[in-house]
Amino acid sequence: MLDDILMPVLSIHDLTVRVPRSGAVILREVSFEIPRRMVTAIIGPSGAGKSTLLKCLNRLVDLGHDLQVSGRVLYEGTDTRSSSVDPDDLRRKIGIVFQQPVVFPGSIERNVLFAAKHLGMVSRSNRQEVLESTLSLAGLWSEVRDRLDQPAATLSVGQQQRLAIARTLAVGPEVILMDEPTSALDPKSSAAIETAILELKKSRTVVLVTHQLDQAKRLADWVACLCPREGAGELMEADRCSVVFTKPSREETQEFLGPHCEC
Repeated sequence: MLDDILMPVLSIHDLTVRVPRSGAVILREVSFEIPRRMVTAIIGPSGAGKSTLLKCLNRLVDLGHDLQVSGRVLYEGTDTRSSSVDPDDLRRKIGIVFQQPVVFPGSIERNVLFAAKHLGMVSRSNRQEVLESTLSLAGLWSEVRDRLDQPAATLSVGQQQRLAIARTLAVGPEVILMDEPTSALDPKSSAAIETAILELKKSRTVVLVTHQLDQAKRLADWVACLCPREGAGELMEADRCSVVFTKPSREETQEFLGPHCEC
C-alpha cells in the first residue's frame, strides 16, 4: 500500500482478465496502486499482460476484445466498471498514447483539436490557447508553431508521437497512459518524449509501459513488475523505483532485471 502522503489516483484490486472461449488467463489477480502526479512504469517480459493491464485502466479493453474482466479498478475511489460510469467520459479523464502514433488526415491544428472539438471543449476564442499550451507541454510548439496549417503527415514519426500526446492533452485528462511510446523512435525523438513525460508529471499522472529498463530508471517514481506464471501475467511487486532496482523482493524480478538490478 502507498504511504498516506501518496494518495493513489488509481487502485487496482484482484484484476483478472480471461479469454472466455479458450479459458486462457492473460492477467491473474493483479493488485497495486498508482500514485498521483508521478510516473509509474509497468515493466516485465513479453507476454506478461502489460498492455492489457494498461487498457483495463480506462476500459479500452472493452472495445473490440472478447475478454472477461473481473476484479476492480478504482479511479478517484469509484469503480470504473460501475453502471454509473460513462466509459467515454472515463477515457477523456484517462487518456492513452499508443506505440505507433495515430495521425488523422488534415493539418497539424486539426489533429490537435480533433477530439476536443468533438467533445465541445474548444471554441474560436480559446483555440489558439489550447494549441499552444498542449503543443508546448508535448514539446512540439517551437517546431510547428509557424506551420499549423500544414498536413500532419509531413511530420517525422517522433513529431507525430508528440502530436498524439498533444491531442490527448487537449481534452484535459488527469491521467495519461503510454504504451511503449518511444519504441519506434530514434534517440533524439525518444529524448524529446522523455522530456515531455517529465514535464507532464508536474500536473498529471503518467502510467508508462516500457521494455526499456534504463528508461524506467530515468523516468519512473514507482515501478510495477509483471511476470508470466503458468501463462498468465502476475504482479511480482510494486514499489518505489529505487527499491525495485536495488532491493527487489522477488527472485523473478531480480532475474528479469538482470544487469540492471543494482542489488
